[in-house]
Amino acid sequence: MFPIRKFQETDSVEQITTMLHRAYREHAESGLHFLATHQTSDVTLDRIRSGTTLVMTEGDRVVAILTVKRETTSYGNYSVTRPAASFSQFAVDPDYRGKGLGKLLLDYAEAYALSEGAEEMLLDTSQLAHNLIAMYQSLGYEIVASADWRPTVNYESWILRKPLIQDPRIRGIVQP
Repeated sequence: MFPIRKFQETDSVEQITTMLHRAYREHAESGLHFLATHQTSDVTLDRIRSGTTLVMTEGDRVVAILTVKRETTSYGNYSVTRPAASFSQFAVDPDYRGKGLGKLLLDYAEAYALSEGAEEMLLDTSQLAHNLIAMYQSLGYEIVASADWRPTVNYESWILRKPLIQDPRIRGIVQP
């Protein structure tokens, strides 16, 4: 119903940027200045091209996005000592929330990272985003370090990590 595939150059970066702004609006309204709350289409495209960007679509419309990239040395204050990937620019269009699309896309991204040799998945989020932290922890992520990306954002971040090789749930997911 909502296929997952890699970003294509024919996808509208402007539409994706608008969707990101809408998806992150509640964070902006709470005072958290996530990059996706205000990034330009050029920044969106740079972030898309920084790794492998997975999109979930309905027709020609991108309704969810997540960018996966390889991490080799460090991620914030976390030293990468085994094959790792991270994800960023993760959003589901607010019109499509509550359908499980975000979890499906994240499961797919974790399986993709595992298939590319990553043994762990990393992410960062604001230390003040308690609902996001709780959600990621419920999905098997643990806080392992911190990062300070200011002035790009206006908060300190937690680095969260999930071992992929121990999660049988993501094995066998078809890759793009």
